[in-house]
Amino acid sequence: MTDPNSNGYTGGNTNPYGQNGQSGYGQNYGQSGNGANPYGQPSQPSYGQQTGASPYGQSPYGQTSGQTSGSPYTQNTNPYGGNPYGQGSNPYGQPSTNPYGQPGQAGAGYGQQPPMAPAPQYGGQNAYSATGEPPLWAPWYGISFPNAIVRFFKKYAVFHGRASRSEYWWWFLFSAIIGAVFSLLSSATDGSTIIEGLEGIWNLAVLVPGVALAIRRMHDANRSGWWVLLPYGLIVLAIIVMLIGGGAGILAATGNGGVGGGVSSIGLIIVGFLLLIAGGITSIVLYIAPSDPQGARFDRPNA
Repeated sequence: MTDPNSNGYTGGNTNPYGQNGQSGYGQNYGQSGNGANPYGQPSQPSYGQQTGASPYGQSPYGQTSGQTSGSPYTQNTNPYGGNPYGQGSNPYGQPSTNPYGQPGQAGAGYGQQPPMAPAPQYGGQNAYSATGEPPLWAPWYGISFPNAIVRFFKKYAVFHGRASRSEYWWWFLFSAIIGAVFSLLSSATDGSTIIEGLEGIWNLAVLVPGVALAIRRMHDANRSGWWVLLPYGLIVLAIIVMLIGGGAGILAATGNGGVGGGVSSIGLIIVGFLLLIAGGITSIVLYIAPSDPQGARFDRPNA
């Protein structure tokens, strides 16, 4: 007789649906009931447990078979067989690059500028020669004394382009030395006509390149070459005023100008002297002006 409260269930390993050694509905949830997986595959571990092989005969998610340490979700290798985030080797077959634009990269990183390409040169020329000398049309900053003299004569009548401060002031020093030498020779020879003739020839020879150098120095400060005339204009005006003052003084001394004429002559001479000083100061200020990159508009690389 059966127990009416048993509902047909029999204890032990007997399944109520007539199947032996397995869980209901003919499936075994990863537990070894009869020592084998119901799908004919080796038994697999439960979540978080580790065995030497995957239940499907391959390492999980592209991992090396035989790995036994750690959880399948915390392994050190990329589950897709590559190095994550493009580090080391690029998973897309592209050359390895540093994605953050740090030194040693082949390309720029995200949002960073690529390595700067060489600046284009005028007319295909290199900006500097192998010795570090710029082309003749360009200014030479930090030029040495001998090179400044050579460059002065090379650009004899070149009124375009620019000249650095060192180019101008090295020439100014050289010109002052030559003037002092001629003065000493003239004194030593009691005003020899030969020395005076040589000095005149020299002054004529350097007149044109001297004006050209002054104009190029104005260009380097991003000024028109006409600014060269300003200090000379002040000096010429000073001379004219002083001559007028001197003439008025002579008239006053002869009694034709009266007392007022003498006072005015002294005033004119003082004004002329001040204009002369202003011309010298203006000249110094103009020629010591720093270089302005905007002055490159005066360059003529292909001239």
